[in-house]
Amino acid sequence: MITGRENDIQDLQEYFQHNPDFMKNLKKDETPDFSKLPKNLQMVIQCSAVLAGETPILLSNENTISNMKRIYTFQSGKNLPIFAVRDGKVVSDSEIIGVPAEVMVPELYEVIFSNGYHVKCAPSTGFLVEDGGFLKADRMNPGDKVVNFYFDSDNPDYGIRKNTIEVKSSIKIMNLGSPCYAFMAMDKNILLPHKSENNIDISFVCIEQ
Repeated sequence: MITGRENDIQDLQEYFQHNPDFMKNLKKDETPDFSKLPKNLQMVIQCSAVLAGETPILLSNENTISNMKRIYTFQSGKNLPIFAVRDGKVVSDSEIIGVPAEVMVPELYEVIFSNGYHVKCAPSTGFLVEDGGFLKADRMNPGDKVVNFYFDSDNPDYGIRKNTIEVKSSIKIMNLGSPCYAFMAMDKNILLPHKSENNIDISFVCIEQ
């Protein structure tokens, strides 16, 4: 458990609860001024993963897929177990710490991959690439490759393997009023699942907090 991170995200939640006008009643073209946040909370925003509400999250204790909005709405305050990459290996004992904070991000990047998977995220969200580094959403170009983790159903132990998928596009979009969610996890590198509605096969891309 990383207590410092847990305290930071709780402080962020409490600030927005006590200052609702900071996130609400924004005019169409108005950009929230995060510089008005206390210094420690500015760092929370900068160091947290910020994702659109529909972003899927695979809960490793139940092997069920939720999403950021549902976790924010129904989370009881207990940490939720998720998949992450730790020391180069996929682990299932990482956790989302506390309840995500609802934030308004004026600009998002919609990243679409060659296999049809897409995710909306903050511009600074980094995706794991083959050399072990991270490529930020606002620096992606068509043809760039990111690491893709997947369950190998042909392997007797159903081990997790990895290959790459290509970036089809990464486009800046205006976010007109849809809340996003900032959260912290025990591990720096977490996995986002993607699968078709009728497909039991699940793959993951890895993002950096």
